[in-house]
Amino acid sequence: MPCALKENMESSEQARHQFLREAKMLRNLRHPNLPLVTDYFYIPGQGQYLVMDYIEGQDLEAMLEEHRGALDERQVLAWAHQVLEALEYLHRQSPPIIHRDIKPGNI
Repeated sequence: MPCALKENMESSEQARHQFLREAKMLRNLRHPNLPLVTDYFYIPGQGQYLVMDYIEGQDLEAMLEEHRGALDERQVLAWAHQVLEALEYLHRQSPPIIHRDIKPGNI
């Protein structure tokens, strides 16, 4: 099964601690509108990595650049609904999880 590898080049001790905390939290999340994080690891002197589901297709940023105009309203509303369902799930966690990087490139 294809997977995606997300690389974090930050190498400070604080960044590594933050990465490990977030990776452990992400690994426990299960929602159909979020990629499944299956593993994480650190290579000293190189970076930190998350192993997650590979989601085929374009992200919203690429679609907006390609389309250069208004997207279909029904489709956009369906995507917004999916994003809001995922955010609601994250906010119901204990403690609540706040997504800090919502942008078209991540949708």
